[in-house]
Amino acid sequence: MFNIKSIKFVSCFKGILIYIGILIFFVLFMFLGCLIPSKYLEKHVVESSNIINENGLNNTIIPMINFELDNYTDSLMINEAYSVDNSNALYSAFAVRKNYKKNQTKYEEFDTSHELKSIGLKEYAPHTELGLFLDGKIDTSINYARYWHGYLPLLRVLLLFLNISEIRFFGRQPRFKGSFL
Repeated sequence: MFNIKSIKFVSCFKGILIYIGILIFFVLFMFLGCLIPSKYLEKHVVESSNIINENGLNNTIIPMINFELDNYTDSLMINEAYSVDNSNALYSAFAVRKNYKKNQTKYEEFDTSHELKSIGLKEYAPHTELGLFLDGKIDTSINYARYWHGYLPLLRVLLLFLNISEIRFFGRQPRFKGSFL
């Protein structure tokens, strides 16, 4: 015969198992995405950096409704996707560095102040920083591990085949800054 306590225990135990299973799935997803060598992404990362720098930070597409592309965030995400060290994929999945490239990076900093910063620039400008990094002018990496970067594996796979314009075409990535009213 079942009693309420045993049913609650079984339900709670199932919930814990589901939570652990989902956590393992997402960690595995991040790990597998970080196994892709960054050299295979380089062509589309460079193309994307050039596209973002040509467009500027806020590229308004439909001025009436403030429909614009978020080049600010896109350049940071592309930098993080490219900065994965596939020889240490598990660390890369959790540290999520920007401006990291083996044999180029000499220094590593941690994002402990909870303020993003750009290396070599007075103001935070991820689009400019990405270009400088790709040109080999930045040798300091910053870990940005305070967020879960679940987009990273998918973005890395997309960057194998597409640049930012092509990803936006298929994914409809623009954001709305204002309202329709």
